[in-house]
Amino acid sequence: MPTTFFCPCLDSTITCGECLLPTPRPPCDPNRACNLLYDPVCGSDGVTYGNQCFFKRYTCGTEIRISHRGRCDYNSYS
Repeated sequence: MPTTFFCPCLDSTITCGECLLPTPRPPCDPNRACNLLYDPVCGSDGVTYGNQCFFKRYTCGTEIRISHRGRCDYNSYS
């Protein structure tokens, strides 16, 4: 039976067979320092974050996930 695990390299969950072991979530750090390199990601909340680091910083402790790389299409969330 497939199980869903957190995949830190993709910042998402994946469904896989028993061959993969669960990976614990990295510690949550809302005060992490982030570089200013603009590499936007779109959160499941419809917000565009400047890069993956800022996404992790501002969504720490929430259920918000990365929907896709790049800017959010605001028409899809309204």
